[in-house]
Amino acid sequence: MRIKGYEKLEHIYFKPFSLPGDWRDSTFFRFNGDWKILWDKFIGTLKRLGIQLSLEDDKLTWIYSLSGSVDAKSAYSQLMADKGPMEDVWWDLKIWKWTIPCKIKCFFWLLLNHRVLTWDVMCRRGWIGPGYCILCKQDVETAAHLFIHCLFTQQIWKDISRFMGIPSTWRQNSLRACFTHWVNNQKLHPALPLFICWGVWLHKNRCLFEDTAINPVSTALKIVASYKEYWTQPMRKLGRQLPPFTCDYKFVGFFDRAALERNGGCGFILYINEDHCFHGWMGISSCTNNMAELTALWCLLFWAMQQNVKELKILGDSLLVINWLSGKSKIFAKNLTHRCLRIMELTKKFELLNYEHIFREHNMEAYILSKKGIGCSEGLLQVDEYIGGSLIRNTKQRIF
Repeated sequence: MRIKGYEKLEHIYFKPFSLPGDWRDSTFFRFNGDWKILWDKFIGTLKRLGIQLSLEDDKLTWIYSLSGSVDAKSAYSQLMADKGPMEDVWWDLKIWKWTIPCKIKCFFWLLLNHRVLTWDVMCRRGWIGPGYCILCKQDVETAAHLFIHCLFTQQIWKDISRFMGIPSTWRQNSLRACFTHWVNNQKLHPALPLFICWGVWLHKNRCLFEDTAINPVSTALKIVASYKEYWTQPMRKLGRQLPPFTCDYKFVGFFDRAALERNGGCGFILYINEDHCFHGWMGISSCTNNMAELTALWCLLFWAMQQNVKELKILGDSLLVINWLSGKSKIFAKNLTHRCLRIMELTKKFELLNYEHIFREHNMEAYILSKKGIGCSEGLLQVDEYIGGSLIRNTKQRIF
C-alpha cells in the first residue's frame, strides 16, 4: 500500500457527499493474482461485518436491526438462520422424551452432531493410522459407513427385523435421512435405531480393544433384549365421544368466528324452518376472539329481528360467551362491554331467547361461513337466503 501511495484507511474508503460510503475493491487498485484474491477477501469481511468509516467516535453497531442495537427478535432470527432446516434437528425435541437410558440418548445426540470418535473424526484431530472399518475391513470408517453402509451392520439390522417382525426400511444415504425416515414410518418402535447404533458401537469397541470376533446374530439378540427392557406398548388413543346432537331447526340460530393473522370474520346461520334458512357472514378487522364471537352473535340477532322472529334458540361453541349472555358469569373486560350492551338492546326486542352451548364439530357450517368473511369489508353484512336447498337471493347491508 505504501508503494501505491495509500497509507490510511480513509484512502480505501469511498464516501460521496451525503451518501453512504463503500470500501474500494481490487478493481480500483488494479490488483492481480494472489493480491486480488486476498484484497477481495479482506474487503468482503469488512462489508459483511458492517464496518464503516466516519468522523464520529467508534461505537458497536448491530447490523441485523434497524436501530443498530441488539434486541431479542433480531438475535433469535440470526441464530435460527444459521441453524439450518428444522428437519435436521428433530431429535432435539423427541429423543429426550423417550424412556431409554440417558447414555444412549447422549450417544445418539453426539452421533448426529458428528462428535462420535469414528476414524474420520480422529483424523481431523491429528491421529494417524490405517482407518479402515474393523467390522467389514472394506472401507474407511466413517459414521455413515459404520452405522448404515457396513455389511456387518446391515446383517445385524436384517436379523433384528426378523426377530421383531418389522420391515427393514433402513436404506438411506445419510444418518439424518435414515433416522428421519424411520421415525416417520415406524410409530411402534421409534427408538429402536438408537439401540442398534449403541450395540454396534459396543461391538466395534470389543473387537478393537479385546481382539475378539463376535457373531452378528449374538449382537442382534443382545440389542433386542436390551430394547425390550425399555419398550412398552404405546397406549391406543381413544377418540372423543361426542354426545348426540338433535335439533328441530325451527327458529334456531348458529354463530361462530374465525381469525387469520390480523384479520377475522364472523358467520351465522338462521333457520326459520328445515327448508328455509339464511347464511350470513361479515369481515372484522383486528380484534380479540371474544369480540369476534360477540359480533357474530350481534349479526345473528340483528338479522333475526329483520325477519320479525320473536322466539329464537341460539347455539354456539364459545362457552364463555354463552355464560355471559345467560347470566352465569360476569364480563370484566372493558373493551367488550359496549358490544354486550348492544346485544342486550337487541335481546329486549325478542319475546323468548334460549342459549345453548354445543361442540365445535356441531357448529362447522357457521365456522365455514366465518372463514368466508375473512378479508371481506368490515361492517358490510352479506346474507344468502335458501329455500328447499336452492339459493333465492343474496343481500348486502351496511350495518355499521
